[in-house]
Amino acid sequence: MNNIGRGQCNGGRLAEQYPNLGPDGSRRDRCLSLLGDAQRRAVVAALGEREHGEGMTLDDLAAAVGGSDSTDRRRIRLHHVHLPKLADAGAIEYDPVARIARPTERLDEFAALLAATADR
Repeated sequence: MNNIGRGQCNGGRLAEQYPNLGPDGSRRDRCLSLLGDAQRRAVVAALGEREHGEGMTLDDLAAAVGGSDSTDRRRIRLHHVHLPKLADAGAIEYDPVARIARPTERLDEFAALLAATADR
């Protein structure tokens, strides 16, 4: 059973640091669902190393994500699928015209869940 929403991971500090995850799990479940894709996890990790508001271009993100498919294919999937989903969740801001993604303060919640589940 997953105890992240109950503060059992990260020495009980996760729920204290991010009370918006809530004990009901609905928000936590959405965050975990979004992190279920390897490319979205890579985006969260790459943007998590940036200051809030400091962006990365689509090309830089495609390179950071890596993978077995071509860079063009990664760029297309990021642009049309993964970045819009993360933006809808409030984890990032994505400007599809300028093709720049920026972390929001909410990205910290996703990064914390990613870190808490990395060993599992």
